[in-house]
Amino acid sequence: MPGPIELGPMPPIPGGNGIGEITDPPVPLLRVGPRLAISENLIRPPYPEAKRRLEQEAVLRLRLGIDDHGRVRSVDPVGAADPMFLASARSHLIRNWRYAPATEGGRPVASSIVITLRFELDEV
Repeated sequence: MPGPIELGPMPPIPGGNGIGEITDPPVPLLRVGPRLAISENLIRPPYPEAKRRLEQEAVLRLRLGIDDHGRVRSVDPVGAADPMFLASARSHLIRNWRYAPATEGGRPVASSIVITLRFELDEV
């Protein structure tokens, strides 16, 4: 009859303490998204004059890249976007929009969000 089997030390278990015992999982870092921090009068970009004369409207879905200081650094369309409306939105948002930056574990971090921006004639 064979003798007892020696197993040796247990391999580490993910989330464990290295000796085979499970410990509490690490606490996840709390992440908070960016929050728009501008006055109401700076929200709307200028309506392109040529589009106003043609009585054209647009709804743009835009992905904004926001740095860790809350500045909009990039504005990219999500789906199709009229170039004239996109150019007006991009230049206005980069120049005027500011955010309280996203935070992770209480520290500011770069982030991105998707917004919907409407160009409507009745609001001009």
